[in-house]
Amino acid sequence: MQKTPERLSVDNPDLASKNWARWRHQEAWPILHGYLSASSRGYSRYRTGFISVTGRTPMIHNRRNQWLFKGVCAIAGLMVCALTSAAQPAPTKHPVAAAAKKPTTTAAAAPEQKYKGIWEPVNYPDDVNLYSVYFVNDKVGWAAGRGQGGFILHTTDGGAHWEIQLGDPNSAEDRFVHLRFLDTTHGWAYHAGKLVRTLDGTSWEEAGSFPSDMADYQFVSPQYGIAASGYSTHSIINVTVDGGRNWKPVFQCATTLQVNGLTQHVACYLHALHFPSPRVGYAVGGPSNGEGFAVVAKTEDGGATWKLIFATTDMNTADAVFFTDENHGVIRLMGAKVFLTSDGGQSWRSAPSSVSGPFKFADPETGVFCIRNSCSFTSDGGEHWLSREFRFPTTVEAFSYPRRDCIYVVGEHGMVYRYRVVPADYTAQGSIDAPLLSSYGGAINSQLTHLKDQVQQLQARIGSAGGSASTASSAPPAPAPANRGNSKPAATPAGQPRNQASIAQSPPASGANAPSFGQDPSAAGGFSQGAAPTGADSQNAAAGSGFSQDASFSQDAGFSQDVVSTPPSQPLQDCCGAQMQSLQTDLGSFSQQAPAFAQKYRNLNLLFVGLNMFSDLMGKARGMRDSFLALKKAPNLQSASAALQDLAAKLENTSQSVSGGFQNISAGNSTQFATGAVGNMLGKDANGTANPDPNAAPGAQPAPQDSKKKGTTADELKKKVKKIPIPWPH
Repeated sequence: MQKTPERLSVDNPDLASKNWARWRHQEAWPILHGYLSASSRGYSRYRTGFISVTGRTPMIHNRRNQWLFKGVCAIAGLMVCALTSAAQPAPTKHPVAAAAKKPTTTAAAAPEQKYKGIWEPVNYPDDVNLYSVYFVNDKVGWAAGRGQGGFILHTTDGGAHWEIQLGDPNSAEDRFVHLRFLDTTHGWAYHAGKLVRTLDGTSWEEAGSFPSDMADYQFVSPQYGIAASGYSTHSIINVTVDGGRNWKPVFQCATTLQVNGLTQHVACYLHALHFPSPRVGYAVGGPSNGEGFAVVAKTEDGGATWKLIFATTDMNTADAVFFTDENHGVIRLMGAKVFLTSDGGQSWRSAPSSVSGPFKFADPETGVFCIRNSCSFTSDGGEHWLSREFRFPTTVEAFSYPRRDCIYVVGEHGMVYRYRVVPADYTAQGSIDAPLLSSYGGAINSQLTHLKDQVQQLQARIGSAGGSASTASSAPPAPAPANRGNSKPAATPAGQPRNQASIAQSPPASGANAPSFGQDPSAAGGFSQGAAPTGADSQNAAAGSGFSQDASFSQDAGFSQDVVSTPPSQPLQDCCGAQMQSLQTDLGSFSQQAPAFAQKYRNLNLLFVGLNMFSDLMGKARGMRDSFLALKKAPNLQSASAALQDLAAKLENTSQSVSGGFQNISAGNSTQFATGAVGNMLGKDANGTANPDPNAAPGAQPAPQDSKKKGTTADELKKKVKKIPIPWPH
């Protein structure tokens, strides 16, 4: 039986849908032909029926009218297709149609480079236990520990290669721990009750004996250091002004507290200390068992004198402290709670997060803590912390945080893992995925790269216009930092990560809702309070930060009116006027943004570097300004080419300083520390040499010292110690 064909009508939805699909598949002509055929057959039936009824041939029978009838039917068919199209609500495209789409002629933009964070193994190839690590930048660092005997390791290529600088893993020596560094060459370590130090980053020597039961220490210059030591009944702060050879006690921790309505005189144990500047420092503690109360001690004269500025029974013992400047700091209590201050330790408020151990900050915004198999991160100065667990092959014993995008952790069996930011498609054997931390440098790296490109193009333009061919070429890069050993540097990601979001943080807690501890002695858990410095003392303390005191450099480093108003010489104007104007604009922009960079990325890993990187960067900006002014005044293209080469060299030097974390800054020749009360304790300056007699005639030479008097420093110290007033409450 012949199948009845489907009716060609829009009233049939299924048929209309099929016809629409066929039309979309470029089958319009078969559909139209079907309509025409049906119309022709209808016309034939009509004609036959008409003749059989009337017996005569109608006028419509002629050929012309027949084609006219077919045309009308064709138009009707097209109208049916249009109605079918309107009846379809957003028909789904068939894959064939997508394949048939012609490619566009415009080239697609290159995809933006994506990045990720990873932990990458850079292990020491021996079965030793590492208990301390300190990196001064992302490449140069030290690790200390013990195998059979103690040792100190050193690397200059981010852990790709290690060398033993001190000790022997196969000896019977005690382990080395508590590595500390002031800059890239001055460092210290604790070894069997002794202090060892390096003055060049390579060779080590014994500096002297440490005070007994040392809890924490820090050096703020090559010669001047502070240490907290002692037992729970008499925790003492000691200072040295001769590089650790001799130590002098200056403060014993004790306070008076109200406990259950009763007055108690209690001793306090100081667990940790931190100096954000050479003059201002903090020490925190409480009872040795961790419960009962917390205390904060402060010095504003470099450690010569201390006073308890905060004590409360509302908090447990504080066992970690870090100040990002002289007023803003973070402490951790035993029990993991975190508190913050913005007024130099006078009051504290609770943070919404907790940290399970002592933390470190690379700059004022970013901090890290790592222990066992987890790390905690902050990107807002310690307000919020994000904790993550990682599958390290063994537990973490110590960590170092030289830069916001670089972390090192160490542990047993020679384990060393390095955190860094790499391209998203980068792979390495044994690597562990980690959160993507914010990148270092920001826009200033892009600015320096752009400026170097501009200078290179200008050099080529001057060279083609008749400048010296030898000087028109690219300037050679400034000497790279010394790379001790023949190690090949480890691979680093190409370019700087872009558009990276910091670690996700919850909104900061409202100050009104955050619990704080004020300073009302009448409140429960009252405490002793030291008066804040006023007048000249306050100004000196502020100046000790080493940053705000150089704020005037920002204006001096910018393009002053004389630079802007000085027109380029006529040869330069004729050759490259537009390029000179563009270079001047971009150099001025760099000078304006340099202070913000120095503040945002101020190095807190190395005290001396952090205090001086602002003035160092602004000095480099002034040097570039002077070179550009000399370029504008060049009388001919040959002189302009020489001035431009000088500018190129200074740009390269600045770029290397920024990317290398200003490791060029050294405290080797510094005499600005410990020149006040502390420096005069033993009549010596920061370098340990005798201070000149202020009453001596100008140009007079100091009297020669009797050789018989050598070695009497210890006796002098004993006499001075007897005169130190211990602030024990009465």
